[in-house]
Amino acid sequence: MRRDLSLLTSKAGNLFEPIEMNSSYFGMTVYELIGWLGAITFIVAYFLLSIKVLSGSKSLYHILNAIGGACLVINAIELQDNPTFVVNIVWTVIALGAVVRIKNGKKAA
Repeated sequence: MRRDLSLLTSKAGNLFEPIEMNSSYFGMTVYELIGWLGAITFIVAYFLLSIKVLSGSKSLYHILNAIGGACLVINAIELQDNPTFVVNIVWTVIALGAVVRIKNGKKAA
């Protein structure tokens, strides 16, 4: 039985082809989409912390911060935005350090 793979293609071509980083999706480049993902992840993490759904002593909050920071680092590299790059590298390292401390049974500061 032969499978029809026509659903895996679109106007842009084969679904499995590498993504063109400067291609436009929803009117934005991939870098812009990654940047928005990072910003939304930060906002969601902070909102969930503020309404006490998440706790700073649990790793999920810090994982969300690390993901958001990493996404914004990628966006800052594309934009050549050095201050944003540095802030988000530091933010990501702090968040990953907190995850490691929590996983090792130590309290996060």
